[in-house]
Amino acid sequence: MRYQELGKTGMQVSILACGSNALRGYSYDEAKIAYNRALDSGINFIETGRPYGDETEDRIAEAVSHRRSEYYLASKTVKKTAEEARQEIDTSLQILRTDYLDLYSIAAVDKQEDLEIVMSPGGAMEGLEQAKAQGKIGHVGMTGHRPEVLANAVRTGRVEAVLFVFNMVYREPLDELIPLAKERGVGTMVMRPISHAELKPVSKSLAYVLTSGIDTSLCGMYSIAEVDENVAVANTAF
Repeated sequence: MRYQELGKTGMQVSILACGSNALRGYSYDEAKIAYNRALDSGINFIETGRPYGDETEDRIAEAVSHRRSEYYLASKTVKKTAEEARQEIDTSLQILRTDYLDLYSIAAVDKQEDLEIVMSPGGAMEGLEQAKAQGKIGHVGMTGHRPEVLANAVRTGRVEAVLFVFNMVYREPLDELIPLAKERGVGTMVMRPISHAELKPVSKSLAYVLTSGIDTSLCGMYSIAEVDENVAVANTAF
C-alpha cells in the first residue's frame, strides 16, 4: 500500500481509504469483517459522518475501535453554526468510542452562500476551530460537490483538506481545485471514484483516480471481496 501526506497535516494516509456512506445497510458482523480486512491490508484511513446516522459510526466503533491506534479517523457534519458543530463533534466522539478525531469536516458546502455562512462569526468553522484548540479534532476539512466553491474555501486559508467528487467521467476538479489545493498544501480526498461501482471496469476507473495526483480516495468496501479487489488495484496502479 502506498502512503502519502494529506496536504500539510502530517497524516501519512493510505492512497485507498474506507468510505462509509452505505455502511448502515450492512450488518455489524459484515462491518467487522470488512473493516478489519481493510486494516489488515494496509488501509489506515476511515471516513464517516453524522449525516449517515448513529448506526454508521456505531458499526465502525464496534468493528475497529479496539484498533484505534492503527488508523486515522475522520467524520463530518452538515450543521451550519458553531454550537451545532461542537455538539456534533461530541456526539461523534461518543459513538465512535474515541477521545479524538484526526480530521473533522463541514459537509455539503455546495453554494457560495453556504460557504459564507459556515465561515462567518458563529459559523460551523468557528466551532471546528474551537474543537481543534481543545484537542478534540486534529485537522479541519470541508466537503462538497461544487469544485469552484471548495476552491474558494481553500483560498480562505482555514481549510486543511477537501473532499470532492472526482472520477474518470467527472473530471472538473482537475481544472482548478486539485492544482490550487496542491499549491496551498491542502489535502485532497476523493469520493465516488468508481461511482458506486457503476464505472466499469472498476480496476480501470479506480486506477485512474489513484494515479491522478490526489492524496487519498474513499471507497465503500463492505466485504472481503471488495476490499481485496480495491487493494489489488491500489498496490499495482503505480
